Amino acid sequence: KKCCDILVQVFTSVNDKKFISYLQHSILTLLPDAKILGTTTSGEISDEGALENSTIISISEFDSTHIITTLQHSSNNSFNDG
Repeated sequence: KKCCDILVQVFTSVNDKKFISYLQHSILTLLPDAKILGTTTSGEISDEGALENSTIISISEFDSTHIITTLQHSSNNSFNDG
């Protein structure tokens, strides 16, 4: 029985399809039922402060929530995209 829904949030400024595919494959190998949310950034923020050209991964478990993901293409209007 599956214990919970897992959300993996990826924040990266690395704009390379091979890297992103490798990262996605690696995450799903370790957490096959995880839902992945990817976000591009121009800088990532972590406990250490602002980072450049890096990737931050945040993992959350939800016991009473069902996560559904969709693919959203940018409309060049961030307000509408939200």
